[in-house]
Amino acid sequence: MGCPDDAICDFSSLNGRTEEEFINEMMSHFFNHRIPDAHISRYVWTDTTRVFSDLKNQDRTLETFLSDDFYSIFTLNFLQWYEDENRITYDVFHHQQVLLFAKELAERHILVRKKSRRIDGFSNSVEEYYNAYAKPYNLLIWHFALGGDQPILNQKIDFDIISVLHPAFDRILFTGIRGTFAKITGSVPSCVPRDKREGYKYIKTKISYYELLNHVRKWMTKFGAPAITLEAYWK
Repeated sequence: MGCPDDAICDFSSLNGRTEEEFINEMMSHFFNHRIPDAHISRYVWTDTTRVFSDLKNQDRTLETFLSDDFYSIFTLNFLQWYEDENRITYDVFHHQQVLLFAKELAERHILVRKKSRRIDGFSNSVEEYYNAYAKPYNLLIWHFALGGDQPILNQKIDFDIISVLHPAFDRILFTGIRGTFAKITGSVPSCVPRDKREGYKYIKTKISYYELLNHVRKWMTKFGAPAITLEAYWK
């Protein structure tokens, strides 16, 4: 679908916009331009899966992430959570699913690379690599729940649910948080990498992850926008 006006959909600078105008345009860009082109069958690509390795067949890593028998585990769980009138809070559910995400990958011989090279070893520890698992899981959920022509969640009817979803923190979002978002908030959480070369695996612990998430939620809520709106930093 793309953006009809690149100037409006450019969030690398405030460009004369007030804080409220900036956040509102981020929200409009996310819901009107990003979501329609999103599809669960393409929720990740190699820029995400390259921090993982299939110990039996490296060429199969992306294929496993995008296989229906893998991601349908989580889409079904999300639907069951969504339809449960007595559902637990999303953050509790989210943590359970991140743990399950790591477990299901490990059962398919896929682990996180500790460093960039395979010879440096692997891990399936969520406690040590929290965002390595949370990022792809978050992409999976919002592509499923919000993406395509017939999304599961409706922006007007389900805004309360959309408001609790987590953005997928990565290098693009880190850049935005250090840049224009910091101009609005006046601060950058200590857990955000200062080195622009650092990727999403940099957020290692659940504590750091929620420090960043709560920072984003605090400021997005101030302007009536869900935290997932931060995904607008991706064009």
